[in-house]
Amino acid sequence: MMNPIFHQVLSLDEIDPRVNYMNIIQCEPNGVYGPRMIYDYHFMYVMRGKGEIEINGTAYHAGEGDLFFNEPGVVHNILPDPSDPFLLNGLHFTFLPHEKLPYPIGPLEVSLFRREQIVERVSFKDFSGFPNHIDCREDVQVGEKLLAVTREYEEQKRYCKTRIDGLLKAWLAYVAQLVEVGGKAQPEARTKQSLRGVIDFIHAHYNEPLTYEMLGQQFSFHPNYINRMLRAWSGYSLHQYVLNLRMKKALDMLVYTSVPLGNIAALVGYEDVSYFTRIFKKKMGCTPGQVRKNTIPW
Repeated sequence: MMNPIFHQVLSLDEIDPRVNYMNIIQCEPNGVYGPRMIYDYHFMYVMRGKGEIEINGTAYHAGEGDLFFNEPGVVHNILPDPSDPFLLNGLHFTFLPHEKLPYPIGPLEVSLFRREQIVERVSFKDFSGFPNHIDCREDVQVGEKLLAVTREYEEQKRYCKTRIDGLLKAWLAYVAQLVEVGGKAQPEARTKQSLRGVIDFIHAHYNEPLTYEMLGQQFSFHPNYINRMLRAWSGYSLHQYVLNLRMKKALDMLVYTSVPLGNIAALVGYEDVSYFTRIFKKKMGCTPGQVRKNTIPW
């Protein structure tokens, strides 16, 4: 018997995910796939076909491009359409590495499930979490990126474990970005286009005074909507986003150019060099002069 795993609260950057099992399964037209439960976390991506996916008592009409997420100990059921059954890409994983896992990890019949063998419970400080259903029909990269992980898992080439772990973490972050930006894989076309326009505008004018009101007028959105959209995109307020961008640009100039410090301050939007130095040190942990002094010229 495994000891119960305590609930862990992480930032998304702190995850170190591991694949436990992956497969591609062609469901039978009249196949029975549940009710069942698992000990780890689980994604199912619908590659083809249609039917219903039931998770924790909620039924979802599912088709090509839909993504489903199951947590440990949650009852779920797969009901393929007899005339067009599912082709599913499945992923069992944990958000953190574990030395010992229960076997089988699932899926198990409900009567056989033992809650004390649940591998882990994870929630996030900086992410709302993966919902049970994510509509990815307008973003084929979700399926393509997951398939790349699956192929690496199945082929078992040399150094594949390192590649699998890296690909999985990148895929989870990609899906998390999609969830946060709109509640589904892609926001509506106008919103997506406007969001890209806002980001591009900020990058082009980062050294100028920028406000939500100015951006709202520029893109015909309410300032509060700009705020929500930017936070969903980046996790930062406008002030924080611009500050990060200014410090990155300043660091690039300090390391890769011989532009004088006073000029760098002006180029990234600060008239007062002393104020720029204080902000830079607070953000980077050292002064611009220290960076310039300790950097080998390129």
